[in-house]
Amino acid sequence: MKRIYLALFGWMLALTVQAQLPNGETPFAEGELLVKLSDNSRINDLLVDFRNVSGVETGLAVVKQLSPRMAIWHLSFDADVVNAYDFKRAVSNHPAIVAAQFNHFVEHRAIPNDPDFGNQWHHVNANDADIDADLAWDITTGGTTAFGDEIVVCVIEGGNLNHPDLVDNKWVNTLEIPGNGLDDDGNGYVDDYNGWNVQSNDDSGVFNGGHGTQVMGMIGAKGNNDLGVAGVNWDVKIMSVAGENINSEASVVSAYNYALTMRALYNENGGEKGAFVVATNASWGIDNANAENYPIWCGVYDALGEVGILNCGATANNNVNIDVVSDMPTGCSSPYMVAVTATNSNDVRTFSGYGQTTIDLGAPGEAVWTTSGSNGYGATSGTSFASPLTAGAIALIYSTPCPSFAALIHADPQAGADYVFQVLMDGTDPVQNLTTETISGGRLNVNNSIQLVLQSCSDSDCFSPFGVALGGDATDGYSISWGGTASMTGFNLRYRETGAADWIEVNGITETNYTFPELLWCTEYETQVMAMCADTESGWSALQTWLTDGCCEYPDFDSIAVSDIDENSAMISWASVLAAESYTVVITDESGNSESFSGIINTAMMFSDLEPCTMYLIELGLECGDGTILEAIEVAEFTTMGCGPCTDFNFCGSFGGTNDEWIQRVQLVSIDSNSGDNGGYGDFTMNTEQSTVLDPGGTYTLTLTPGFSGSEFSEIWQAWLDTNQDGEFQANEIIFTSDAGSSEPQSGEFTLAQTTAPGSVRLRVSMKYAGFFGNASPPAPCEEMEFGEVEDYCVEISTNIVNSVSEARGTDWSVFPNPSTGILNVSLPDGMHQIDVLDLTGRVVASSFTNGVARINLEQLSTGIYMVQLITDGIPQATKKVVLQRQ
Repeated sequence: MKRIYLALFGWMLALTVQAQLPNGETPFAEGELLVKLSDNSRINDLLVDFRNVSGVETGLAVVKQLSPRMAIWHLSFDADVVNAYDFKRAVSNHPAIVAAQFNHFVEHRAIPNDPDFGNQWHHVNANDADIDADLAWDITTGGTTAFGDEIVVCVIEGGNLNHPDLVDNKWVNTLEIPGNGLDDDGNGYVDDYNGWNVQSNDDSGVFNGGHGTQVMGMIGAKGNNDLGVAGVNWDVKIMSVAGENINSEASVVSAYNYALTMRALYNENGGEKGAFVVATNASWGIDNANAENYPIWCGVYDALGEVGILNCGATANNNVNIDVVSDMPTGCSSPYMVAVTATNSNDVRTFSGYGQTTIDLGAPGEAVWTTSGSNGYGATSGTSFASPLTAGAIALIYSTPCPSFAALIHADPQAGADYVFQVLMDGTDPVQNLTTETISGGRLNVNNSIQLVLQSCSDSDCFSPFGVALGGDATDGYSISWGGTASMTGFNLRYRETGAADWIEVNGITETNYTFPELLWCTEYETQVMAMCADTESGWSALQTWLTDGCCEYPDFDSIAVSDIDENSAMISWASVLAAESYTVVITDESGNSESFSGIINTAMMFSDLEPCTMYLIELGLECGDGTILEAIEVAEFTTMGCGPCTDFNFCGSFGGTNDEWIQRVQLVSIDSNSGDNGGYGDFTMNTEQSTVLDPGGTYTLTLTPGFSGSEFSEIWQAWLDTNQDGEFQANEIIFTSDAGSSEPQSGEFTLAQTTAPGSVRLRVSMKYAGFFGNASPPAPCEEMEFGEVEDYCVEISTNIVNSVSEARGTDWSVFPNPSTGILNVSLPDGMHQIDVLDLTGRVVASSFTNGVARINLEQLSTGIYMVQLITDGIPQATKKVVLQRQ
């Protein structure tokens, strides 16, 4: 071919046919380039300038825009006309170009030669339900950080690290001389060469454990060694702690303490001592354990996070909602506990636990292939294997070849752990099955996470600020904060309305926070921060966006409250909305009758002329300054007073703690409330299905059943009925007390006094732990108990008086006339008797001792209902109701 020379913008291009590859170059697609444009540059500018050079058509054209966000383009040119190397150099020097390179072929060296690799669908899967380990291995196969730290994963479990496919990744404490009885490295552990056994207090037995061998293979079976399988990390070091069995919480804390100690020593001694532990794995736990009961255990994860360790936990192998039933350790709220559930080769979670607020992500864990036994391999299933796969992925992320990332984890180990957790979560592949079942909504993808690290990577140790967070509001001002290191002498910040052409720049900030000046209402802004160092500056941090207050929107629903409720009135209040010009309130009663109030400028409204004992629905809408109208929607409901003493009175509060026990069931006539755990207090007073009618003079059976989360405890019971209808539970209103503590259901009878006034009265049932020695006092009506529960119900006292005693004794007596206008006659059986007349409060208002017929004057009494009680030999025999009225 004839040699062609081109002159362009003063650049001389020697166009030759590609010959032998120069040193350092790898094979590339002939006639293709990848270019990254500078800010505000256009690809057309490049095409115009290079399409025709000195009369020669280069054929430069766009193949595809690879990344709009990063402004990366795939281009083609005629390699038969233009020398590729010279053309690349010329393009690199164009003002619109940040970087230009060939489109290199990728050698898929990341597919290891391990013979059983084909069984490991979690690495590579035709349905793409895998973690893309093969793509990640094109970047790194593990081993060390960019600064040369030997990365360690601590498995809190014994396992055979002498397995042929694990032995090369076995961690040992090289500063310890095995078996000499001394603490050679001064870490507080004697002869911890192979790890630590918390039961034997040495390093014996840490390589025992079949389950642990399978776990360790998921993390770091040696890759590309022509043997067996490959872990997600080919070269990571695996530390074994705790021995074969973890049988108590003390063992758990002790085991984690070893990992904490070794990483802290590493941090404090610049890597001269300890170990660079970046993750731990727990493929065990306690089903249905309430994390609130394990404050020490859960607190360990915070301590581990402070030194830079993330902690993976396998959630329950049960199809249960961990948000509801809880779990240990995956129910812990620590940001350094990474809770993992299991998925299968179709990206579906089937047998394992889930939870939108507790479980962080999914990872392959069904029918995965890993190491086993002394030298074998096989398939296994469980969250036990999804969790270590995630721990291994965390370690692989730490090996990303990025100096600024390595500088971060050295400068601030905790911030480094925070960052790794964030890219772990942000890198997950969205999976429909997990959208509402995990926090991330996705399944582990280690390649995505590594790419996120690379995207924000800087070759300089003056890297972008990290941990950027936005806060504040329109009242106090909007603010931004970030993390920095000692090498950062200052910061520059820029912000703008999203999509605006120009930035507002703020330079020379000396603190790691900034408060923005007054911003526009209901406007989306974006911002970035840059670090200034002694002789250079970092790139901009990742873009942060936020929406300011002032949008036309409904008030915060948590701010809406109904108060001052009585029989005929109530008040509703809500938080102010900045954009609102006025509000509309609609009130609707239970019959569907509505009344609307518009043009309200306050954030509260009093309703009057309401009906007693009636349920009302409140709707709220608003009109904003820009003319936008938000239709009234339901925001609250309430019931006016007047339903009776049971609900009208403000009874004292009483509640317990239900971590271990609660009131399972309450039975009384037609009440059969199998309510279970209500969090310490259950209010069933408005539940008409859980009510009953009691007749004065009647005898009734109350049956109470406890419930337990695990172990059964001895409980003591007490129940009250507010028979005098005064809103208080008094000693003479106790209707049941259990004789002693018991874990069995308790049952007892009570007789309702015939003088009990009709009406709606409150029943309170209280259950309390009887104490370690079974000598706790019965619960008080207003007690706050550490262990136990309280439930309230409404019962109706009828006007039907049961004369059960007289009927049983066969006493023949009568009261007449009834109704009476003032003089009451009582016909009595033979013998001397006492006659008491009582009002509905139980107070004796008249009395007589007689034989035969008694004549009692009631003219001095007010009209109403009274009770006449027959007493013989000091023992009440029967009671009759009489109505007193005037002529």
